[in-house]
Amino acid sequence: MSKKGMIRNSGTFLGTTLNDGDGNLRQAVIEQQWRNYLITNDLECLAQICEHADYFGNQQIGKELASVFRNKNRRKKGYETELEWVWADRFYKSLDNDRDWAGAPDDAKRVRVFDLLGIKGDDRIMWAERFRKWQAARSKVG
Repeated sequence: MSKKGMIRNSGTFLGTTLNDGDGNLRQAVIEQQWRNYLITNDLECLAQICEHADYFGNQQIGKELASVFRNKNRRKKGYETELEWVWADRFYKSLDNDRDWAGAPDDAKRVRVFDLLGIKGDDRIMWAERFRKWQAARSKVG
């Protein structure tokens, strides 16, 4: 099955195939992904809608629109865009100049950056670990 045929949701589609001449699968995907988008605001849902829409037989339009949505959707469930990691790194390095944080452990500083960026949630340790890995990879490159 192509990546286009993989549907990321909890909806169920019965009695249709990817080569469905009636467009039942396309219609079901579009309807389900639109509902998913309204709930999650995930641009991947819009990308899948674009891939399954007809555009009067010109499939290049759908592929191009899906590409645009996917390029704008680089966050991948968190704060993983390069620019956001760079800002997090700047906050992290600035803590060395703060008298209260100068001798603090690296993990505590990473969690503090989490707070400074206003990231909400209980996944502080997971975020701090991803940030640590990003910093390690960056130090190998630069």
